[in-house]
Amino acid sequence: MRKLEEIRVLLQDHLLSANRRRSAKILAKEWCMGLPLNSKQNNDFAQNLPPDSAADTWFTHESRAIDPSYFKQGTANLVEDRVLDDGLVHADYEYTFQQLNGATSYTNESVHRSVFTRTGERVDMFSSERRLAGVPIRAPSRRQLPVAKTLSGVTANLYGTTVSADGNYYHWFVDTLSRLFMIERYHSLDEIDQLLVPPLKYDFHWDSLAAFGFDESRVFELLPLECVQFESLLATSPPRGKGSSIVPSWLIDRYNKVLLDKAKDVRSVAGKRVYISRRDAPSRMFINEDEVCDFLESRGFDIVELTPLNLWEKIAVFRDADLIISQTGAGLTNLMFCHPNVKVLELVDEKFVYLSYASLAVYKGGTHLPHFFSNDSALGRANALVAKSSLNISELEKSLAQIES
Repeated sequence: MRKLEEIRVLLQDHLLSANRRRSAKILAKEWCMGLPLNSKQNNDFAQNLPPDSAADTWFTHESRAIDPSYFKQGTANLVEDRVLDDGLVHADYEYTFQQLNGATSYTNESVHRSVFTRTGERVDMFSSERRLAGVPIRAPSRRQLPVAKTLSGVTANLYGTTVSADGNYYHWFVDTLSRLFMIERYHSLDEIDQLLVPPLKYDFHWDSLAAFGFDESRVFELLPLECVQFESLLATSPPRGKGSSIVPSWLIDRYNKVLLDKAKDVRSVAGKRVYISRRDAPSRMFINEDEVCDFLESRGFDIVELTPLNLWEKIAVFRDADLIISQTGAGLTNLMFCHPNVKVLELVDEKFVYLSYASLAVYKGGTHLPHFFSNDSALGRANALVAKSSLNISELEKSLAQIES
Protein backbone atom coordinates (compact mmCIF):
# COMPACT_ATOMS: atom_id res chain seq x y z
CA MET A 1 0.00 0.00 0.00
CA ARG A 2 2.85 2.40 0.81
CA LYS A 3 4.38 1.90 -2.65
CA LEU A 4 1.01 2.55 -4.31
CA GLU A 5 0.61 5.76 -2.30
CA GLU A 6 4.12 6.88 -3.30
CA ILE A 7 3.30 6.28 -6.97
CA ARG A 8 0.04 8.22 -6.63
CA VAL A 9 1.87 11.17 -5.07
CA LEU A 10 4.58 10.97 -7.75
CA LEU A 11 1.99 11.21 -10.52
CA GLN A 12 -0.24 13.82 -8.88
CA ASP A 13 2.37 16.14 -7.33
CA HIS A 14 5.16 15.85 -9.89
CA LEU A 15 4.61 14.26 -13.29
CA LEU A 16 1.02 15.51 -13.70
CA SER A 17 1.21 18.64 -11.54
CA ALA A 18 -0.74 21.81 -12.39
CA ASN A 19 2.48 23.62 -13.27
CA ARG A 20 3.50 20.93 -15.75
CA ARG A 21 0.06 20.96 -17.37
CA ARG A 22 0.22 24.75 -17.66
CA SER A 23 3.70 24.57 -19.22
CA ALA A 24 2.52 22.02 -21.79
CA LYS A 25 -0.34 24.32 -22.83
CA ILE A 26 2.03 27.28 -23.24
CA LEU A 27 4.47 25.21 -25.33
CA ALA A 28 1.65 24.07 -27.61
CA LYS A 29 0.42 27.64 -27.97
CA GLU A 30 3.95 28.85 -28.79
CA TRP A 31 4.21 26.29 -31.58
CA CYS A 32 0.90 27.45 -33.07
CA MET A 33 1.83 31.13 -32.78
CA GLY A 34 5.14 30.45 -34.52
CA LEU A 35 3.60 28.99 -37.67
CA PRO A 36 4.70 30.90 -40.81
CA LEU A 37 1.17 32.16 -41.34
CA ASN A 38 1.23 33.94 -37.97
CA SER A 39 4.85 35.05 -37.64
CA LYS A 40 5.26 37.90 -40.10
CA GLN A 41 8.30 39.96 -39.14
CA ASN A 42 7.71 43.72 -39.17
CA ASN A 43 10.84 45.79 -38.60
CA ASP A 44 9.39 49.22 -39.50
CA PHE A 45 9.79 50.40 -35.89
CA ALA A 46 13.48 49.44 -35.79
CA GLN A 47 14.56 50.75 -39.20
CA ASN A 48 15.20 54.32 -38.06
CA LEU A 49 16.88 53.46 -34.75
CA PRO A 50 20.65 53.94 -34.27
CA PRO A 51 22.93 50.89 -34.46
CA ASP A 52 23.56 48.77 -31.38
CA SER A 53 26.41 49.79 -29.09
CA ALA A 54 29.61 47.77 -29.11
CA ALA A 55 29.51 44.95 -26.55
CA ASP A 56 31.69 45.66 -23.50
CA THR A 57 33.27 42.87 -21.45
CA TRP A 58 34.79 42.76 -17.97
CA PHE A 59 36.05 40.03 -15.65
CA THR A 60 35.80 39.24 -11.93
CA HIS A 61 37.21 36.49 -9.71
CA GLU A 62 35.57 34.96 -6.63
CA SER A 63 36.78 32.48 -4.01
CA ARG A 64 35.11 31.00 -0.92
CA ALA A 65 36.28 28.85 1.98
CA ILE A 66 33.81 26.02 1.27
CA ASP A 67 34.85 22.56 2.47
CA PRO A 68 36.31 20.78 -0.61
CA SER A 69 34.64 17.51 0.43
CA TYR A 70 31.27 19.29 0.46
CA PHE A 71 32.07 20.81 -2.93
CA LYS A 72 32.67 17.35 -4.39
CA GLN A 73 29.21 16.23 -3.28
CA GLY A 74 27.49 19.04 -5.20
CA THR A 75 24.68 17.77 -7.43
CA ALA A 76 24.50 20.77 -9.79
CA ASN A 77 26.63 20.99 -12.95
CA LEU A 78 28.28 24.40 -12.43
CA VAL A 79 31.03 24.90 -14.96
CA GLU A 80 32.69 27.97 -13.40
CA ASP A 81 33.57 26.35 -10.05
CA ARG A 82 36.78 24.54 -9.15
CA VAL A 83 38.88 23.76 -6.07
CA LEU A 84 42.53 24.86 -6.22
CA ASP A 85 45.55 23.89 -4.14
CA ASP A 86 44.70 26.53 -1.53
CA GLY A 87 41.58 24.50 -0.64
CA LEU A 88 39.21 27.29 -1.70
CA VAL A 89 36.44 27.09 -4.26
CA HIS A 90 37.20 29.52 -7.10
CA ALA A 91 35.21 30.93 -10.01
CA ASP A 92 36.09 33.35 -12.81
CA TYR A 93 33.26 35.32 -14.40
CA GLU A 94 33.22 37.00 -17.79
CA TYR A 95 30.47 39.61 -18.06
CA THR A 96 29.09 41.39 -21.12
CA PHE A 97 26.92 44.49 -21.46
CA GLN A 98 25.35 45.84 -24.63
CA GLN A 99 22.69 48.35 -25.62
CA LEU A 100 20.45 46.78 -28.26
CA ASN A 101 18.17 49.04 -30.28
CA GLY A 102 15.02 47.55 -31.79
CA ALA A 103 15.57 44.23 -29.99
CA THR A 104 12.71 41.92 -29.08
CA SER A 105 12.18 39.42 -26.28
CA TYR A 106 9.72 36.73 -25.25
CA THR A 107 9.60 33.61 -23.09
CA ASN A 108 7.54 30.46 -22.64
CA GLU A 109 8.57 30.39 -18.93
CA SER A 110 9.59 26.74 -19.06
CA VAL A 111 12.16 26.14 -21.82
CA HIS A 112 13.62 29.50 -22.86
CA ARG A 113 13.69 33.24 -22.28
CA SER A 114 15.15 34.83 -25.40
CA VAL A 115 16.43 38.19 -26.60
CA PHE A 116 16.58 38.78 -30.37
CA THR A 117 18.27 41.45 -32.46
CA ARG A 118 16.20 43.84 -34.55
CA THR A 119 16.66 41.44 -37.48
CA GLY A 120 15.42 38.45 -35.47
CA GLU A 121 18.60 36.54 -34.51
CA ARG A 122 18.71 35.16 -30.95
CA VAL A 123 21.46 36.66 -28.75
CA ASP A 124 22.60 33.67 -26.70
CA MET A 125 24.65 35.61 -24.12
CA PHE A 126 21.57 37.62 -23.10
CA SER A 127 19.14 34.70 -23.25
CA SER A 128 18.63 31.56 -21.18
CA GLU A 129 17.38 28.03 -21.68
CA ARG A 130 16.60 25.10 -19.42
CA ARG A 131 18.91 22.11 -19.29
CA LEU A 132 18.01 18.45 -19.12
CA ALA A 133 20.75 16.22 -17.66
CA GLY A 134 23.19 19.08 -18.32
CA VAL A 135 22.21 19.43 -22.00
CA PRO A 136 20.46 22.66 -23.12
CA ILE A 137 16.94 22.23 -24.43
CA ARG A 138 16.90 23.77 -27.89
CA ALA A 139 15.57 27.32 -28.00
CA PRO A 140 14.57 29.10 -31.24
CA SER A 141 17.56 30.51 -33.11
CA ARG A 142 15.33 33.19 -34.65
CA ARG A 143 12.31 35.08 -33.44
CA GLN A 144 9.19 33.12 -34.32
CA LEU A 145 6.44 35.20 -32.72
CA PRO A 146 4.94 38.46 -34.00
CA VAL A 147 5.53 41.62 -31.98
CA ALA A 148 2.62 42.22 -29.61
CA LYS A 149 3.82 45.42 -27.92
CA THR A 150 6.45 48.13 -28.35
CA LEU A 151 8.18 49.94 -25.47
CA SER A 152 9.66 53.36 -26.08
CA GLY A 153 12.61 54.80 -24.18
CA VAL A 154 15.32 52.91 -22.32
CA THR A 155 14.47 49.50 -20.86
CA ALA A 156 16.79 47.57 -18.53
CA ASN A 157 16.47 43.80 -18.94
CA LEU A 158 16.40 42.12 -15.52
CA TYR A 159 14.59 38.99 -16.68
CA GLY A 160 17.14 36.26 -16.03
CA THR A 161 16.54 32.53 -16.25
CA THR A 162 13.18 30.91 -16.88
CA VAL A 163 13.20 29.92 -13.19
CA SER A 164 12.78 33.62 -12.41
CA ALA A 165 9.16 33.34 -13.56
CA ASP A 166 8.41 31.16 -10.53
CA GLY A 167 8.99 34.14 -8.22
CA ASN A 168 11.70 32.30 -6.27
CA TYR A 169 13.38 34.45 -3.59
CA TYR A 170 16.92 33.27 -4.34
CA HIS A 171 16.67 33.63 -8.11
CA TRP A 172 15.09 37.07 -7.73
CA PHE A 173 17.93 38.52 -5.68
CA VAL A 174 20.86 36.59 -7.17
CA ASP A 175 19.94 36.14 -10.84
CA THR A 176 17.38 38.86 -11.57
CA LEU A 177 17.46 42.12 -9.60
CA SER A 178 21.27 42.02 -9.38
CA ARG A 179 21.49 42.67 -13.14
CA LEU A 180 20.54 46.22 -12.26
CA PHE A 181 23.93 46.70 -10.59
CA MET A 182 25.72 45.47 -13.72
CA ILE A 183 23.75 47.87 -15.91
CA GLU A 184 24.51 50.68 -13.47
CA ARG A 185 28.15 50.52 -14.54
CA TYR A 186 27.02 52.16 -17.80
CA HIS A 187 23.74 53.94 -17.07
CA SER A 188 22.47 55.89 -14.09
CA LEU A 189 19.33 54.34 -12.64
CA ASP A 190 17.59 57.67 -13.23
CA GLU A 191 18.20 57.27 -16.98
CA ILE A 192 16.19 54.03 -17.13
CA ASP A 193 12.55 54.44 -18.16
CA GLN A 194 11.44 50.94 -17.21
CA LEU A 195 12.64 47.54 -16.05
CA LEU A 196 11.80 44.31 -17.88
CA VAL A 197 11.00 41.66 -15.26
CA PRO A 198 9.11 38.35 -14.94
CA PRO A 199 5.61 38.48 -13.42
CA LEU A 200 6.01 39.76 -9.86
CA LYS A 201 4.03 37.62 -7.44
CA TYR A 202 5.19 38.66 -3.98
CA ASP A 203 5.64 41.77 -1.87
CA PHE A 204 9.40 41.26 -1.59
CA HIS A 205 9.67 41.85 -5.35
CA TRP A 206 8.07 45.27 -5.09
CA ASP A 207 9.72 46.20 -1.78
CA SER A 208 13.20 45.51 -3.13
CA LEU A 209 12.50 47.39 -6.37
CA ALA A 210 11.25 50.37 -4.37
CA ALA A 211 14.48 50.32 -2.33
CA PHE A 212 16.37 51.04 -5.55
CA GLY A 213 13.94 53.73 -6.71
CA PHE A 214 11.53 51.82 -8.99
CA ASP A 215 7.77 51.89 -8.51
CA GLU A 216 5.05 50.22 -10.58
CA SER A 217 5.11 53.00 -13.19
CA ARG A 218 8.68 52.02 -14.14
CA VAL A 219 8.23 48.24 -14.25
CA PHE A 220 7.07 46.08 -17.17
CA GLU A 221 6.15 42.46 -16.37
CA LEU A 222 6.72 40.15 -19.34
CA LEU A 223 3.96 37.57 -19.69
CA PRO A 224 4.50 34.19 -21.36
CA LEU A 225 4.50 34.37 -25.18
CA GLU A 226 4.20 38.17 -25.14
CA CYS A 227 6.73 39.35 -27.74
CA VAL A 228 7.86 42.88 -26.92
CA GLN A 229 10.05 45.16 -29.03
CA PHE A 230 12.20 47.83 -27.39
CA GLU A 231 13.42 51.17 -28.61
CA SER A 232 16.52 50.59 -26.48
CA LEU A 233 17.24 47.49 -24.38
CA LEU A 234 20.10 47.39 -21.86
CA ALA A 235 21.20 43.76 -21.60
CA THR A 236 23.78 41.86 -19.56
CA SER A 237 25.06 38.32 -19.34
CA PRO A 238 24.13 36.33 -16.18
CA PRO A 239 25.44 37.49 -12.75
CA ARG A 240 26.82 33.98 -12.04
CA GLY A 241 28.50 33.62 -15.43
CA LYS A 242 27.96 30.38 -17.30
CA GLY A 243 27.01 28.66 -14.05
CA SER A 244 28.44 28.96 -10.55
CA SER A 245 27.44 28.12 -6.99
CA ILE A 246 29.30 31.16 -5.67
CA VAL A 247 27.13 34.22 -5.15
CA PRO A 248 29.27 37.15 -6.34
CA SER A 249 30.63 39.49 -3.71
CA TRP A 250 29.62 42.64 -5.60
CA LEU A 251 25.93 41.85 -5.34
CA ILE A 252 26.16 40.82 -1.67
CA ASP A 253 27.91 44.10 -0.86
CA ARG A 254 25.33 46.17 -2.73
CA TYR A 255 22.39 44.48 -1.04
CA ASN A 256 24.04 44.95 2.34
CA LYS A 257 24.59 48.64 1.65
CA VAL A 258 21.00 49.31 0.57
CA LEU A 259 18.67 46.67 2.02
CA LEU A 260 20.44 46.04 5.31
CA ASP A 261 20.48 49.79 5.93
CA LYS A 262 16.74 50.08 5.25
CA ALA A 263 16.07 47.29 7.78
CA LYS A 264 18.26 48.83 10.50
CA ASP A 265 15.32 49.93 12.67
CA VAL A 266 13.32 46.70 12.23
CA ARG A 267 13.29 44.44 15.27
CA SER A 268 13.82 40.71 14.76
CA VAL A 269 10.89 38.43 15.60
CA ALA A 270 13.40 35.83 16.85
CA GLY A 271 16.38 35.55 19.16
CA LYS A 272 19.97 34.49 18.61
CA ARG A 273 19.23 30.80 17.92
CA VAL A 274 16.88 30.31 14.98
CA TYR A 275 15.37 27.33 13.20
CA ILE A 276 13.81 28.15 9.82
CA SER A 277 10.85 25.79 9.55
CA ARG A 278 9.23 24.76 6.25
CA ARG A 279 5.79 24.33 7.80
CA ASP A 280 4.70 27.19 5.56
CA ALA A 281 6.29 25.74 2.38
CA PRO A 282 4.39 23.81 -0.32
CA SER A 283 7.11 21.13 -0.52
CA ARG A 284 10.04 19.50 1.30
CA MET A 285 8.61 19.89 4.81
CA PHE A 286 9.90 17.17 7.10
CA ILE A 287 7.34 14.48 7.81
CA ASN A 288 8.35 14.70 11.47
CA GLU A 289 8.54 18.53 11.46
CA ASP A 290 6.72 18.78 14.80
CA GLU A 291 9.28 16.47 16.41
CA VAL A 292 12.14 18.51 14.91
CA CYS A 293 10.64 21.75 16.22
CA ASP A 294 10.03 20.30 19.69
CA PHE A 295 13.64 19.13 19.91
CA LEU A 296 15.12 22.44 18.78
CA GLU A 297 12.83 24.46 21.04
CA SER A 298 14.12 22.38 23.95
CA ARG A 299 17.60 23.50 22.91
CA GLY A 300 16.71 27.18 22.98
CA PHE A 301 15.83 27.77 19.33
CA ASP A 302 13.06 30.06 18.12
CA ILE A 303 10.99 28.49 15.33
CA VAL A 304 10.51 30.90 12.43
CA GLU A 305 8.39 30.54 9.30
CA LEU A 306 9.54 33.09 6.73
CA THR A 307 6.43 33.37 4.52
CA PRO A 308 4.40 35.60 6.90
CA LEU A 309 7.33 38.00 7.32
CA ASN A 310 7.92 40.96 5.05
CA LEU A 311 11.30 41.56 3.42
CA TRP A 312 12.62 43.74 6.23
CA GLU A 313 11.54 41.28 8.94
CA LYS A 314 13.28 38.43 7.09
CA ILE A 315 16.48 40.45 6.89
CA ALA A 316 16.26 41.34 10.61
CA VAL A 317 15.95 37.66 11.65
CA PHE A 318 19.17 36.73 9.86
CA ARG A 319 20.97 39.96 10.78
CA ASP A 320 20.60 39.29 14.52
CA ALA A 321 21.04 35.50 14.63
CA ASP A 322 24.16 33.78 15.98
CA LEU A 323 23.18 30.21 15.04
CA ILE A 324 20.80 29.28 12.21
CA ILE A 325 19.47 25.84 11.34
CA SER A 326 17.57 25.42 8.11
CA GLN A 327 16.92 22.97 5.34
CA THR A 328 18.38 23.98 1.96
CA GLY A 329 16.01 26.55 0.48
CA ALA A 330 15.60 30.02 -0.95
CA GLY A 331 15.07 31.55 2.48
CA LEU A 332 18.79 31.03 3.11
CA THR A 333 19.47 33.77 0.58
CA ASN A 334 19.15 36.03 3.63
CA LEU A 335 22.46 34.62 4.91
CA MET A 336 24.03 37.51 3.00
CA PHE A 337 22.75 39.78 5.78
CA CYS A 338 24.30 37.83 8.69
CA HIS A 339 27.13 39.10 10.87
CA PRO A 340 30.67 37.70 10.37
CA ASN A 341 30.55 35.22 13.28
CA VAL A 342 27.30 33.49 12.38
CA LYS A 343 27.12 29.68 12.49
CA VAL A 344 24.91 27.87 9.97
CA LEU A 345 23.81 24.24 10.14
CA GLU A 346 22.28 23.49 6.75
CA LEU A 347 20.05 20.42 6.51
CA VAL A 348 20.96 18.99 3.10
CA ASP A 349 19.16 16.32 1.09
CA GLU A 350 21.96 14.18 -0.31
CA LYS A 351 20.22 14.34 -3.73
CA PHE A 352 20.09 18.16 -3.64
CA VAL A 353 23.52 19.46 -2.65
CA TYR A 354 23.60 23.08 -3.78
CA LEU A 355 26.58 25.13 -2.59
CA SER A 356 25.28 28.68 -2.96
CA TYR A 357 24.11 28.99 0.63
CA ALA A 358 27.49 27.86 1.92
CA SER A 359 29.06 30.56 -0.26
CA LEU A 360 26.80 33.14 1.41
CA ALA A 361 27.42 31.85 4.93
CA VAL A 362 31.22 32.00 4.71
CA TYR A 363 31.54 35.24 2.70
CA LYS A 364 31.88 37.47 5.79
CA GLY A 365 33.67 34.78 7.81
CA GLY A 366 30.80 32.69 9.12
CA THR A 367 30.85 28.94 9.75
CA HIS A 368 28.89 26.51 7.59
CA LEU A 369 28.26 22.84 8.41
CA PRO A 370 26.12 20.54 6.24
CA HIS A 371 23.95 17.89 7.89
CA PHE A 372 22.98 15.28 5.31
CA PHE A 373 19.75 13.30 5.22
CA SER A 374 18.30 10.94 2.62
CA ASN A 375 14.93 10.42 0.98
CA ASP A 376 14.26 7.03 -0.61
CA SER A 377 10.61 7.58 -1.55
CA ALA A 378 9.48 7.36 -5.18
CA LEU A 379 8.95 11.12 -5.26
CA GLY A 380 12.32 11.74 -3.63
CA ARG A 381 14.09 9.63 -6.25
CA ALA A 382 12.27 11.51 -9.03
CA ASN A 383 12.70 15.05 -7.71
CA ALA A 384 14.37 16.01 -4.44
CA LEU A 385 12.99 19.54 -4.82
CA VAL A 386 9.43 18.49 -3.99
CA ALA A 387 9.87 15.40 -1.83
CA LYS A 388 9.12 15.15 1.90
CA SER A 389 11.62 13.43 4.17
CA SER A 390 12.07 12.40 7.78
CA LEU A 391 14.92 13.81 9.88
CA ASN A 392 16.77 11.60 12.37
CA ILE A 393 16.76 13.58 15.64
CA SER A 394 19.71 11.76 17.23
CA GLU A 395 21.87 12.48 14.17
CA LEU A 396 20.74 16.10 14.20
CA GLU A 397 21.78 16.32 17.84
CA LYS A 398 25.29 15.20 16.91
CA SER A 399 25.62 17.84 14.21
CA LEU A 400 24.30 20.50 16.57
CA ALA A 401 26.94 19.56 19.14
CA GLN A 402 29.60 19.75 16.43
CA ILE A 403 28.74 23.26 15.26
CA GLU A 404 28.34 24.53 18.83
CA SER A 405 31.77 23.26 19.88
